[in-house]
Amino acid sequence: NVRVTIHAVLLAVTSAVFVWTLEKDHLLVTRFSLAVLWVVQIILLIYYVNKTNRDLLLFLKSFEFKDDTLTFNKKKKLPFKPVYDEFNRIIDNFRSVKLEKEVEHQYFLYSIRHVDTGLISFDQDGKIELFNEAAKRLLSIEYTQNIQTLDRVTPGLRDQCLNLTPGKQ
Repeated sequence: NVRVTIHAVLLAVTSAVFVWTLEKDHLLVTRFSLAVLWVVQIILLIYYVNKTNRDLLLFLKSFEFKDDTLTFNKKKKLPFKPVYDEFNRIIDNFRSVKLEKEVEHQYFLYSIRHVDTGLISFDQDGKIELFNEAAKRLLSIEYTQNIQTLDRVTPGLRDQCLNLTPGKQ
């Protein structure tokens, strides 16, 4: 608030002095200097006011792109320091939740890969997304990318898999 007030007062004083110099023909250089100063002050005020908007947009974009590496300067001075501290706290929480989710995902994948029941997951095109160790042992296949290769093990197995209803064995 103090900084915006100072900017406003300086703008008012500069404009008043500029208007005063309009009556004095011998102050042509001063008039030009005040006009330049006036424009610079307006640009600086606009930049200052828009800074929070730019940082808020950057903060929101980081969530849109799931970027948890963004940090705001912790040494910022008032009035932006509380805002930046809150941004950093939210980003830290986001990073923590993202890490927890990744740990859970890795645990889930590890459990599926090592369960004693053969599990195969594939998409609509037949591309295999999950093929655990038990399924590899059961079908005697070390690696496969598509369920079409299952016909090499047992003819018709691919069609049986494609005709399965989700949730059924």
